[in-house]
Amino acid sequence: MTRAGLPSLTITTSMIDGLPSVLRADEFTADFVGALDEVLSPIVLAIDGLGDYVDPDSAPVDFLHWLASWFDVELDPSWSEERCRETVKRLARLQLKRGTASGLEELIEALTGEPADVDDGGGVWISPDPNAPLGGAARNDVRIAGVPESMRPTQIVEGFVPRGRSVSWE
Repeated sequence: MTRAGLPSLTITTSMIDGLPSVLRADEFTADFVGALDEVLSPIVLAIDGLGDYVDPDSAPVDFLHWLASWFDVELDPSWSEERCRETVKRLARLQLKRGTASGLEELIEALTGEPADVDDGGGVWISPDPNAPLGGAARNDVRIAGVPESMRPTQIVEGFVPRGRSVSWE
């Protein structure tokens, strides 16, 4: 298997090692299983290394872009490999904060390198009177300030806010 300039890789054990000795001694069987080893070796290596492919620290660089697509993010091709790896790691951690103001701030900073000020207008109001009107001003938008217009990851942010909420950039 050749990948990103790596030399051809082979598996360290052959399938023939798993056969009973009577079949291992047969020349035709040994040749046939040896041919299968050559064909299946890249598949076995990919399965054995699957954990490394989905780990941002060890994934091949082109896989980082694919991993970012799991979060509906397209990495900037001009970014360094280190920044791509760090961004993918942050995106994975940010899924726990999806839909929160602090999560949006971290997401925007991860994608743009710029700090953002997010006001989600959220809050909790309590009243001893069950018929009392809700406190605060009713707002359905998430306001984001501090990000230059040319750097706004609008589509990604809109997918990150809670359903039914809109985004307004200031």
